[in-house]
Amino acid sequence: MGKETRRELIRRVRRGDVRYAQKLTASRTMIVLEHDGVEMAFVYSKTDKTILRFLQPNAPETVDWLRSRSCRGGCAASESRP
Repeated sequence: MGKETRRELIRRVRRGDVRYAQKLTASRTMIVLEHDGVEMAFVYSKTDKTILRFLQPNAPETVDWLRSRSCRGGCAASESRP
């Protein structure tokens, strides 16, 4: 991934142009956004204001995001019942 592309992704994070975000630690967040028609997942450091690493689709950090994608419009109600 080139420097310009990384800069553009960071600008989009700052603008809030993300599909999904999940706080991992006090300073690190897993971000998913669309870039060139492809969803990209990465760990963003709020402290350093940089992308720490890009994530594979099956990375442990992406489990909740994948669940939310598959549940659009109905899983919350069914999951809350015993």
